[in-house]
Order: sequence, then C-alpha cells, then structure tokens
Amino acid sequence: MKQNHLTRRKLLSSAAGSGAMVLLTRRLPAADKLETITFAVVSDTHLGRNDNLSAERNWRQAIEEINQTSGKFVLHLGDVVDSGREAQYPIYLKTRKLLIKPIHEIPGNHDPAGLFTKHVVQKIDRAVDYGGVRFLLFNNSHRDSHNGFIATKQIEWLDAQCADATNENLKVVFCCHVPIHANKAADRGWYVKPSEGQTAFYDLQKRYADHILA
Repeated sequence: MKQNHLTRRKLLSSAAGSGAMVLLTRRLPAADKLETITFAVVSDTHLGRNDNLSAERNWRQAIEEINQTSGKFVLHLGDVVDSGREAQYPIYLKTRKLLIKPIHEIPGNHDPAGLFTKHVVQKIDRAVDYGGVRFLLFNNSHRDSHNGFIATKQIEWLDAQCADATNENLKVVFCCHVPIHANKAADRGWYVKPSEGQTAFYDLQKRYADHILA
C-alpha cells in the first residue's frame, strides 16, 4: 500500500490549479463536543491577473463547486483582486451573487484597505459565529510588503473577542491572509515577524489555548 503525504506546498499548488478551492476534513481534539460544521475556504482569486479572464473563470468554477457542497458558508482569506485593480471589484461583486451561501472576506496584500471597504465590506476586522465557533476575521496584510503584521489595537480586539468567546463557551478560529508562524523554505518566507505582532499573538494564544481551534 502506498502512502501519500500531502505537504503544504503540494496542497497550495493543487488548490491554485483547481479553481482556488480546497475542501479539507480534519478532526480537532478540542472540537469533540461541537456539532459538525462544514464550510469552504478560498483565497487568492486574484481577479484581473495578467489582464486576462482565467482568474475570473477559476472563481466562477469554484462558486459552482461550492454551491454543490453542504457547506454553510465561505471564508475568503484575501487577494480578491490582483495588484489593487479597482475595476475588478465590481466584477467580483457580480460573480459573488452567483454564490448561494454567505461569504465573509478579508483583504490580502493585493487589496488596498480603502478599496476593500468601498467595494466589499465596510468593517474588515469582525467576528462571525457559527455552530459554537467564533471566526475572527482580521486584516494582517500590507500593500507594500508580503510580510504581515498584527497591530497593537488588533491584539487588544482579538483579546477582547477571545475573552467574550470564553465567557460564551465558544471556540475560536483566527482568519487572516498572511501566515503568523515562520513560513520557511521551500515555501515563500513571508509571515508575521516577532516584532510585528507575532510574539503578542503567541502570548494571546497561550492565554486562550483551551478555546482556540485553529
């Protein structure tokens, strides 16, 4: 029997070639007392890349596939458009109407925050609750760098949200664009550096370890 090991690089590579959608099933020990939640995660749709329509076609294909799943909602974790192309946001909004499930987006480093709040969602850092889990969506991307950040005010907000989730007996999932952990070769080495909020985030993670799922 041949055993296949799916590395992060292979996973992301396969996702890029399959309509920007990945469906995963993973058992988390901390989730044993939770009801099953099924949802889709997409990222890096990059509408307008290279000024052709392939990214839009991939996104439309992903929408068709997601609509056929049992997932209750969708998380879009950034880079909705490519290189801040404002003309692509109306196209994204038009195609998003084809999705029959709620979708919650955050910007990536290709999405200027001002354009994102203008076209996609007015409040970027926000919490959404599903089935005993609080999903904390926050922008940790710079337009001028692939490395991420978590501002002091964001740490304070995340802390307050985690405290509230603990009081309400909710589990927590953090949703952002740039990896917080060190992202080393052979992957691209982009992540949140210790001085840019990583250390403060790890301290927060330790305080609420019993309630954090992912």
